[in-house]
Amino acid sequence: AARALIEELAGLECVAPGRTGSPLEIDVDRALFWFGPDDVPFLAGLVGEPLVPFAADADGPLLIAPSGVVIALDGEWTSYTRYANAPDALEQRLFRRNGRHAITKIAAARRPPEYR
Repeated sequence: AARALIEELAGLECVAPGRTGSPLEIDVDRALFWFGPDDVPFLAGLVGEPLVPFAADADGPLLIAPSGVVIALDGEWTSYTRYANAPDALEQRLFRRNGRHAITKIAAARRPPEYR
């Protein structure tokens, strides 16, 4: 899921009408900016499967799992929002629609040490 998404959309900058500020970018390098080397082992523990950073906006990175599930991680590792797939995640992030997506708090023990 991650490879196909990145190959098709890499470099895309998304800005919703009427929004100001940093665009949502489909850019692995920008998504990786949010992580240090010590953070990586904690990613798989969030949802029980590997996560690949593929996009980011001012609020934090978006990561995709092999199943296609997308996680929007808060930049401070305090919570994440789980989306069924990439189109759903991109729509919700761009248009700030508060829909059926619950925010999951991340326990301190599941965060990298610098975020505890």
